[in-house]
Amino acid sequence: MLLPVVLALLASINTLNNSFAFDDTDQILNNGFIQKLSNLPAAFTQSVWSFYGEDIIAAQDAYYRPLFTALFIINHAMFGTAAWGWHLVSVLIHTVVVFFVFLVCREVTGRDWVALTAAILFAAHPVHAESVAWISGVTDPLMALFALPSFYCYLRYRKTGLKLLLALSLAFYLPALLSKETAFVLLPVIAWCELFHFDDPPSLRTRAVRAIMLSGLFIVPTALYFLMRYQAIGNLVTNTNSRYSLGHILMTVPLALAKYLKLIFVPSGYSIQHFTALVTSVTNPGFIGPVVLIVAVVSLVLIIKSRALSFAALWFIVWLALPLAGIGAFQLLYLVQERYLYLPSVGACLAVALGLEYLAGRRWFGFQGRAAAIALAVAATVILGTVTLAQNRVWRNTVSLYHHCVRSDPRAPLARTALAGAYFAERRYREAEIEAQTALDLDPTCIDAYLVLSVFAYSAGKTDQAIKHLERAETMVTEGPQKRGYLGKIYSKLGFLYNQTKQYNQAEQYLSLAAETTPYMKTWYELAGFYFDQRRYQEARDLLEKALTVTSPRFAPIHLKLARAYDRLGEREQARAAYQKYLELAPGAEESRAVMKRLSEL
Repeated sequence: MLLPVVLALLASINTLNNSFAFDDTDQILNNGFIQKLSNLPAAFTQSVWSFYGEDIIAAQDAYYRPLFTALFIINHAMFGTAAWGWHLVSVLIHTVVVFFVFLVCREVTGRDWVALTAAILFAAHPVHAESVAWISGVTDPLMALFALPSFYCYLRYRKTGLKLLLALSLAFYLPALLSKETAFVLLPVIAWCELFHFDDPPSLRTRAVRAIMLSGLFIVPTALYFLMRYQAIGNLVTNTNSRYSLGHILMTVPLALAKYLKLIFVPSGYSIQHFTALVTSVTNPGFIGPVVLIVAVVSLVLIIKSRALSFAALWFIVWLALPLAGIGAFQLLYLVQERYLYLPSVGACLAVALGLEYLAGRRWFGFQGRAAAIALAVAATVILGTVTLAQNRVWRNTVSLYHHCVRSDPRAPLARTALAGAYFAERRYREAEIEAQTALDLDPTCIDAYLVLSVFAYSAGKTDQAIKHLERAETMVTEGPQKRGYLGKIYSKLGFLYNQTKQYNQAEQYLSLAAETTPYMKTWYELAGFYFDQRRYQEARDLLEKALTVTSPRFAPIHLKLARAYDRLGEREQARAAYQKYLELAPGAEESRAVMKRLSEL
């Protein structure tokens, strides 16, 4: 048991030299909520990104992960902004997960050496760097910290019949859900084990009844989770509009799955960015090739007829199913994300371990295969561990992270624009402009390059130049799945800039275009704000009411804006109700005193 645990520590301990990177700036350094230990109970009453109180997009955040937020509150209380302490916690969580990977694989296979090999491969695998070296990426290890013990206790209960173990399994399952909602995938895994992995009782009907009864028990903590979730954020499921058509999504899923398989079995090409173009035709090689690969893998598993291998394959695909189903919500740059392989990789590592066991038990060209299997296992561990140590250093900070993206693909313009943004955040303005210009040299139609150059110009007080960059970007938008999104963003920014320069006709034109091109709460909210500032209160009220129908009712600022619009229109009853709703949602806000005064006047 200690071998994979020690290896996990050795492979991840160099992350303690890293700083904060990527989303850590927002989630940790700029997050006032986690800086008060007294907010610990409140972590269970709001979403992950609720600290962005003025951002209408963040208000739609449906990530209810209170244990993740609670962990950050505790981390901040212990370490403040000392990054090494945060990284140490992530390393320790990963190390405990590795320990339970060993226990689970041993229970599934009944063979110590297979479990040891699988746990060692898991401990050393570089695909986990994104989850371990990136502090805010700890959601999957945190979920695994509870999901694996839950499954292990179920397996032990299955073997011993001790009801205490079943109770422990249920007890671990709830915090797994509270760490990340995808933990409910454990239910179909347990159902599979009851129906197909175990052969007692021999009757399939009896096994099905047992599976239903066990699932019923797990429904209790699941229902409790959904009740807590609904009370906190007002919805039961994540309702995210897809960026792409269903047909394109379905044709792209095999390509995304093939990329995930490559990241697991070929230890190279790791990056925060894995640009994946949508597959638009079944005759496209990007569809045919992955489908052939997937059919071949499934056929191999069926031909071998190994229960342990079938379990490994099921574990991999079931835990990966939700990220694959949700690719419609992501930008093309992030359709494939390495952190989603954290728990699925247990199945892949177990499959490799089973393959090495098969090799060890055969004679090859007159020689025992055991020596070859051991040599392959050691070589794989050394290679994986070496790549992991290097990948951990990539996450040293945001600039190093995007530097790696550029090194991985020097001709990728989006890697250059991301690096430009990282430079700009560190006030390395000259380097930022060079990277953005390089992106345009690589691809003159790179919309993101024009967008970041516009931001740079506006920040330097060159509003006219910022407008020119956006107008140039508008002419470069081409047909494709991202066209409306890009145009909506460009129009919205142009409306903002023209409003800043008091060119109100142009501002209204572009804000209206943004609302027509991408009709959703953000563009309506922005246009309503413009109308309000122009004292066009009725138009502002109508748009705010429209936005409220699709906005989280817990987004306090929209109620304040509505209240003020009602107030200006003389609609006193509606104004009072909206003011009171605002005070209910944001009792400690700066505007609360003025709101209470106005309420008393009304």
